[in-house]
Amino acid sequence: MRTRTPFSLLALGAVLWVAPTADAALPTFKDKTIVVGKSIAGVKLGAGLASGKAAWGKANGDCSDPFLCLFRVKGAVSGDKGEGLFSVKKGKITRIQITAPLASGEGHAFKAPFTTPKTAKGIGIGSTEAKLKKAYPKATSPSKGYFVIKSPGRIETSFVVDQSSKRVSSVVVEIIPAD
Repeated sequence: MRTRTPFSLLALGAVLWVAPTADAALPTFKDKTIVVGKSIAGVKLGAGLASGKAAWGKANGDCSDPFLCLFRVKGAVSGDKGEGLFSVKKGKITRIQITAPLASGEGHAFKAPFTTPKTAKGIGIGSTEAKLKKAYPKATSPSKGYFVIKSPGRIETSFVVDQSSKRVSSVVVEIIPAD
C-alpha cells in the first residue's frame, strides 16, 4: 500500500536534515529595525529572494524558491541556538521570523543577534509582555502568549511571549494565504 506524504512535511524534513550539517552562521542584522506589517532586519515582505539573501547573508540549506531560507549556528537543531528564517513563494518573500535561542533551563535566552531588531516603539525579542501590550494596545491575543497586529493586505505581525519569563521570544511578519 502506497501513501502520500504532503509536500510541506517533505520540505520540513529536508530543512531539518540539511540545516544542522550546513556551515552558515546566524545573520548579522545590519538593519536593526522591525517594521510592523513590512519587514524584519532588512528582509521585506514581497521582496525577491536575492534581496533577502543580501540583507541576512548566507543561509543554511537550500534557500531557493519555493522553500525557505534558514539561518542557524552550525550544529544547531530545531532552533535551540536561535534562528531566523524567511519563506519564499513564486519569487517573493512571504514570511519572516526570528526566534530567541532556548535557555539551558525552561524558556528562552535573550541574547544577540536576536535581541537587536526592534520596532519603532522599542519592541523586539526580550521585550516584556507588559511593554508589548502598552506599545501595541490594539494587538489581539487569540491565545495565551500570542499577540497579533493586523495590517492591510492579509498581513500580520505576531509576537510570541515565552510563558516562563513573560518576554517576547519570537517575532513573525507574514502574508496570510487566502483560504
